[in-house]
Amino acid sequence: LMLMQGLTEAIKPGTRLIMVGDYDQLPSVGAGNVLRDIIESEYVHTVILKEIFRQAEESMIVVNAHRINKGEYPFVNGKDKDFFLMERPSEKAILDLMLELVTKRLAAYYEGIIPVRDIQVLTPVRKGPLGSISLNKELQQALNPPREDLMERKFGEKLFRENDKVMQIKNNYQLEWEIRGNYGIPVE
Repeated sequence: LMLMQGLTEAIKPGTRLIMVGDYDQLPSVGAGNVLRDIIESEYVHTVILKEIFRQAEESMIVVNAHRINKGEYPFVNGKDKDFFLMERPSEKAILDLMLELVTKRLAAYYEGIIPVRDIQVLTPVRKGPLGSISLNKELQQALNPPREDLMERKFGEKLFRENDKVMQIKNNYQLEWEIRGNYGIPVE
């Protein structure tokens, strides 16, 4: 909301603003749901694209995204398809399956993928055995274990290792910009 306010205050009268986004995207973490609110206001001319080109049209991911948006149950576990539901009786069993999929089965099925580079695991929670905090540790151990040739750095309880995937999840607007070169050394 504050970012949108800053944008609208910065543009000059008569400027045409074209916004592109996903109406079905999850709401913002911070205040405001700007794009959805603008669309639902029906005050601004809107074009909604119905065809998805990101995945192949026969992808069950695309088919099921449309089904879910219409309130319909997704098609799951079709032979030679790309959308599966794998139920397990416990969090431990889910974790074990996820690690097996990430480290072995997906790489064996999809030719040429490198799990540490090509697979991303998403979870809707931060805490608990299947939350991002715990999963990050498990995935790091499985996909990017300690090696003498990999640099590491610990910050508080978190251990970062060369080749880890890192996602910025919180902005610090008071932080001074500083350009840094190799190994965190400031650049003059």
